Amino acid sequence: LVPEQSIPPVYTYPCDWTLDISKGSEDSSRDVINTVTSAKDLTVLQIFDTAFSGGRDDLFTATPRITLDLNGTGHLDFMLRPFANGDATVLITCTSFNNLIDRKYVGHGGALNLTISVVAVNQRPSFSLAENVTVDRDAFWSEIYQSDTDVTLISTGGPTDEETQRVTFSVVPASGFDVSGFEILPRISPNGTLEFRTTRYWYFPGGAVFNVTLLDSGGGYAAGINASLMVPLVIYMELVNYAPSFLLTDTAFEINEHAAMLGATLEIAEHISTGAPVGPETLQSLTFSLSCAPAGTLLILDETTLFPNGTLLLVTAPGTFGAANCSVSLRDDGGVEHGGADASEQLAFSVTVHAENDAPSFTLSRTLVEVHEAQVPDAARFTFPGLAAGMTAGITEQDQELSFNITAVSSQVPFGATPLGENETDMYGSANPDLQLFASPVQIDSATGDLTFVLEPFHNGEVTLGIMLRDSGSAVTPAPA
Repeated sequence: LVPEQSIPPVYTYPCDWTLDISKGSEDSSRDVINTVTSAKDLTVLQIFDTAFSGGRDDLFTATPRITLDLNGTGHLDFMLRPFANGDATVLITCTSFNNLIDRKYVGHGGALNLTISVVAVNQRPSFSLAENVTVDRDAFWSEIYQSDTDVTLISTGGPTDEETQRVTFSVVPASGFDVSGFEILPRISPNGTLEFRTTRYWYFPGGAVFNVTLLDSGGGYAAGINASLMVPLVIYMELVNYAPSFLLTDTAFEINEHAAMLGATLEIAEHISTGAPVGPETLQSLTFSLSCAPAGTLLILDETTLFPNGTLLLVTAPGTFGAANCSVSLRDDGGVEHGGADASEQLAFSVTVHAENDAPSFTLSRTLVEVHEAQVPDAARFTFPGLAAGMTAGITEQDQELSFNITAVSSQVPFGATPLGENETDMYGSANPDLQLFASPVQIDSATGDLTFVLEPFHNGEVTLGIMLRDSGSAVTPAPA
């Protein structure tokens, strides 16, 4: 009983058959063969003849033979054909020469039938696997990857009698590999079709590794092998960059002229995303691209910036206002390889900068005016040219009318009297004439800046005046031009 072999050796089996002449004989010229005795009679020369008598003679490369060595041990020798199995019966006859006398052994009918059984041994199955499988990221998150070209040359391993065996593939994740990136783990059908489905957004920088083994139904009897060698399956994923995205907080924004001139912040973007919640995108840098087409006098300065967090710093030129139609998009640094996208869609919004009345301004050429009290019964008039200078209604508001508003802040009339503060007297029309320094309101010409006032005769003291320049624009925001 021997196992089937893919590369058979030469089988040699010792045969302890010897001649025992003391047993008597069925024929005076023939002795009986004994198969149990181990003693060897070196004086007897035995010649064995073999011939097929039944079964499969195609198991062997040549007819099995029996030979004797010098110790009198008989050896059965045969060589199998590769992958051959089954039974064969060999008829063995023996002739001995004792003292050169030819004597046929007739024990057991003069011949013995030897059955050689070659037991089928399951051969190792085999297959061929593509060096690697490469897919684009997320190309198969909504549908199953199917390919019948990645696994080929599927074989049960043995001769034709193993072709009916059933085969199955075992696909096991490599040790330590996180399988979260697969909605359906890789699987291989008996015909070699590879299938899997990935998890959306997932990415394997070094490839996903699985160990693949082919199993057949031949079993492991007589040292048979029903499993192929393990072959690694590596699924590589080409990185496909997801486009970044964002939403506008509104499509129309309004701001006042002065705030925009100083640099106003507007939160215009929200839900800002690099494109994928996992993977390399989470480390990408984002940049907004902004373009605006202003109308009216509005002039948007280069300092205007839209930051990655969606905050717009809007800076306009002083004295300009109007509306601007803007478009904005978001870009990342992930590139566009393998059909990726690094820019969002463009979204549009408008910004309206409302006109505000600019405060008029001026300067004083001096802050102290000294005169002597009027020494005449009639009031005395005094004029100081150009006390106020640089009067302006605003950068773009030169057509507005200007006027000075003058109030008394404090007074001491006459010198040495108890000082009066604001609102204690109007300094001009007090019920007590002795507290009046001026015979009429103080005036400043808005065109020339000339200061004019009239003193009460024989009055002295000190008055601090508050001078304010007003224009004809509105103080309401927003204001008409």
